[in-house]
Amino acid sequence: MPQTYEKDGIIYFKEPYEVDYADWIFEHLDCDCIITEESVHSDIICVLCFAKDENFNSYLRHIQKTKYPNGKIFRGMGAEEVNCID
Repeated sequence: MPQTYEKDGIIYFKEPYEVDYADWIFEHLDCDCIITEESVHSDIICVLCFAKDENFNSYLRHIQKTKYPNGKIFRGMGAEEVNCID
């Protein structure tokens, strides 16, 4: 399991975490994350950090601008959207 730490509602990976795109979005509903542009495969994302819950998504945007300006915000799938799929 990758090492993480939490600060102000944002969970940071000590090393960028490569994970399957589909697995990530279904495990982190309503929570946005910051990813790198780097990826070997189109179905793999490299996560730098993510919001602990949806209340911290706006703060995550601040973190992206100040700490990870080259990172991209990756929007988490909304729980309501998943509920519609069922």
